Amino acid sequence: LNNPLILKSGQVISSDAYSIPAAFNGYLADENYFANCGGGSSSSSNATIDSLTQVVSNLDSTLSVFTSFFNLGCMDTTSSNYNATANFDDGSCCIDGCTDPAATNYNPTATCDNSSCHSLAIGDTYGGGIVFYLDAYGGGLIAAPTDQSTYAEWGCYQTLISGAYGTAIGTGAQNTIDIVNANCSPNLSGYSIAANICDTLTLGGYSDWFLPSKDELTEMYVVHMTPPYTTGNFTNAFYWSSSQVDSDNAWLRYFINGYIAPNPKTSALYVRAIRAFQF
Repeated sequence: LNNPLILKSGQVISSDAYSIPAAFNGYLADENYFANCGGGSSSSSNATIDSLTQVVSNLDSTLSVFTSFFNLGCMDTTSSNYNATANFDDGSCCIDGCTDPAATNYNPTATCDNSSCHSLAIGDTYGGGIVFYLDAYGGGLIAAPTDQSTYAEWGCYQTLISGAYGTAIGTGAQNTIDIVNANCSPNLSGYSIAANICDTLTLGGYSDWFLPSKDELTEMYVVHMTPPYTTGNFTNAFYWSSSQVDSDNAWLRYFINGYIAPNPKTSALYVRAIRAFQF
């Protein structure tokens, strides 16, 4: 039946004219009980309560069966709170990082702080040297606190080294690798190669030093000349960069007035190693 049956007291439901008992599926409701009129008998009210209890029980069972198919959790395998048993992502996945806007390595996309926050400033002593450059991603560059050489050639005079043309910040390390791999020899016996000096340097517990690129050397000079910062005991002299100009020349910078120019690779100049860091 699609419509509710409303019966009065004493009425009987039968399936046909012969009053053969019939089976009906449904629930018994006592209108007097719901209306709180007090007119329903105790047996009728009890039946109503039993019917409601059955409804709640059935709903609980249905809900339990339904939810048993879902295991909520983080389904991103790269997240620190990944749940391997989850089959329904509940949006709880963490993006780990530093959530402190004042920190050097603040990550604006991070949703879960992983206690990695650091606060460094230009001129701070850190990582084996002095911080002279900070990027926007929690990293930067460190200058060795002293010079590594006062008479070093660039090397490979009249030889064009493939790949050692990087001038931008972030290219010095690769330039150094390219120069070292070229097995450059000094023009004058007894002199060392600037890139080799940096590549083999172990200082402050670190061995990943390299010869700075043209722009990295410039940044170091600018910080050195900007009070109250200091990148450490620079001499008023010419310093090599790792940036090649051509087969005969490479870039240098004069630390007395900032002069920068191509210079023959055979010249014996000062060397200051740097290294990169990333939180």
